Amino acid sequence: MKIFRIILFILIMISGHLNAQFTAGISVEGGKNYVSSGFYSDVVGEISSSLCNWYLAVSAGLGFSEAKENFFNAIKMDVSRDFSINKRPLTGHAFYQWRPFSDLLHEHNAGIIFNFRSNKFGYLVGLNTRFFKLPNQYSETKGYNHVHIWEPINLLYKITYFQPLSEQWDLQVSVTNFDAFMIQQETNPMLITRVGYQTSTASKMYIDLGYLQAGLLNIRVNYFGYFMRGGFQWVL
Repeated sequence: MKIFRIILFILIMISGHLNAQFTAGISVEGGKNYVSSGFYSDVVGEISSSLCNWYLAVSAGLGFSEAKENFFNAIKMDVSRDFSINKRPLTGHAFYQWRPFSDLLHEHNAGIIFNFRSNKFGYLVGLNTRFFKLPNQYSETKGYNHVHIWEPINLLYKITYFQPLSEQWDLQVSVTNFDAFMIQQETNPMLITRVGYQTSTASKMYIDLGYLQAGLLNIRVNYFGYFMRGGFQWVL
C-alpha cells in the first residue's frame, strides 16, 4: 500500500539522518477459532523508530483463511511517548488501525493506551472507539443511507507477569482483551504465554501460545479458539 511505503520511507530517513534507533520484527501465526472456518495463518511485519522520547511504529499483515475474501489483514500505526506522573514512569500510546474484513466491510479503530511497570508486573490500560463501515464506492453505487455502525467506547486492558528464567530466557504470562490486530470486548479475555530468547544484544526471538475465551459470563464452556505464534525482533 502507498501509505505503508511512505511511512517506511520516513522511518528510514529518520533512522539514517538523525541517528534514531530503528527496529524491525516479523512473526508468523497459526490457529483456529469459531470465525476462521478452520485453520488460519497470519504473517505480520513491523518497523519502528525512536527519537528522543517519541516512538513511531507501523505494522501490517497478511491473513489466510477460508473465512476471508482478501489476503491483506490490517495496517496499524502507533505513536507513543515516555513521561512520568509522581516520579512513576509511564508510556502513552495513540493508535489507529484499519482492517478490511472483505471488499464490503472495513473496521476502523482508534484509541489511547497507558503502559506502566511495577516489579514483575506490567499493566496496559486504555480506551478505543471503533466503527464498521461500507466502502464509499459500494455505498454510493447501491444508494445506502446507513453505511457504518459505531461502537463509541471499549475498555482495553493487559496484565502481564514477567519471570526471567536465565540470562537469555524469559517467560511472560498475560491476560488481555487485545493482541496484534485483534480487539475483543471487555468480557472476552485472552490468555497468552510467551517464552523469549535473547539471541544477541540486538536481536530476540519468541514463541507465543494463546487461548481465546468466548466470554466470562457464559454459562456453558466458553472456549473460543487458540493460536501459536513465532517471531523475531532485531535492532538495525
